[in-house]
Amino acid sequence: MTLIFNLIALAIVLAGLAAISFVAARGIERRYPPRGTFVTLDGMRLHVDDRGGLPNESAAVVLIHGASGNMEDMRIALEHGLETRFRTILIDRPG
Repeated sequence: MTLIFNLIALAIVLAGLAAISFVAARGIERRYPPRGTFVTLDGMRLHVDDRGGLPNESAAVVLIHGASGNMEDMRIALEHGLETRFRTILIDRPG
């Protein structure tokens, strides 16, 4: 009986934590909406931001973040220096 009670209590706690995470994530998404556009490539949805320069220029810099970052890391660190001289394309890896 104690094991069943503990499993039910654990399930309730986990469901509560999942609900809190869901609500917090939606709040963050409302405060920081994505900049750029979403494109589908080979069935995968990617977040892309094409910035700076003229679209017909031949020189472009493509930035793809590492596993522990996101598009905003690159934008904050590099956007003002690059996008004034080059077409800058930022790609946010899924996941």
